[in-house]
Formats: sequence, structure tokens, C-alpha cells
Amino acid sequence: MPQEKIHIGTLIKNKLKEDGRSVSWLAQKIHCKRRNIYNIFNRASIDTAQLLKISLALKTNLFLYFSEVYENMIYKTEYAELNNICCHIAEDGFSIGSFIKKKLEEDGRSVKWLANKIHCKQSNIYAIFRQKESINTTQLSSICNTLKTNFFEYFCVLYINVVSKMNNS
Repeated sequence: MPQEKIHIGTLIKNKLKEDGRSVSWLAQKIHCKRRNIYNIFNRASIDTAQLLKISLALKTNLFLYFSEVYENMIYKTEYAELNNICCHIAEDGFSIGSFIKKKLEEDGRSVKWLANKIHCKQSNIYAIFRQKESINTTQLSSICNTLKTNFFEYFCVLYINVVSKMNNS
């Protein structure tokens, strides 16, 4: 299963070391305590909002590691479509949950079907639909596998757009 191939904590730790940065530096950049960074190093999964903060601090799109795992999915979302979606997040209230819901509806699948496939309750699926900007990477990996869609591309494009806006400021 793809999510088992990526240990995000190790990737973050290695990137930090490669850049010659300290744990204290990253903790300060993302506004948390040092011990939280050490906890992150031990995680195989992470919330996407937190991963976006870390990616921006390290100036590395860490979502690419996940996206590359899913690049051979049957359904490949077009970059232009994702870019358009990400550009309108603030205006339209678009969220990762609504993106997942849209794909589920396009496939003619039910909430019950998805819940059974990823081994959770239907109420958890409805909670995902309400999520605005983040989701756990392990949970998203399961959804990617089930819906044969690379939802990590959404976060790759989001990262690019955030960096672009920061550079234009």
C-alpha cells in the first residue's frame, strides 16, 4: 500500500539535517515547541495543514513525495483544473473535503461505499467533507487508493500558489 512507503517524519528530519537547520529553528518557524518537532520525526503521517507549514518553512514541497506515489493512478486530475481550483479556494470556499465529495459523486459512489472501503464510519466521511484545508496524510492516502485519484496533487498546487503569493508580496 502506498502510504506505507512514505514516513513523513523521517523525510522532514532528513531535509532539516540536509539543510543544516536545527530542530529549534523549525520549531520557531512553525510556532511550536521543540518536543513537537521530535514527535513529528516519529510520525508516519501528518495533518496536511501542518505539512504545508513545514514545507513552506523548509522551502520544499513535501507533498510531492506523496503525489509521486500516486502519479500512475487511473484517474489523473489535470494540473490546470487543480490550479483553477486552488486559485479560487478563498473566493468559493473550496476545500479538500468538497474535492473528495465531488469525486465520489462523479464516480456514482455512496458515502457508505467509501466508509466501507476505508474502514471507517459514515459519520467520518461526512466529517471529511466538512474539512476545509487539511486532512491526515494516511487517511488521504486511503482515499486516493480507493477513488483512484491523486488528491495530493491538490496540495502540491496549493503549495506552489502559496509560495507564488509570498514571492509577489
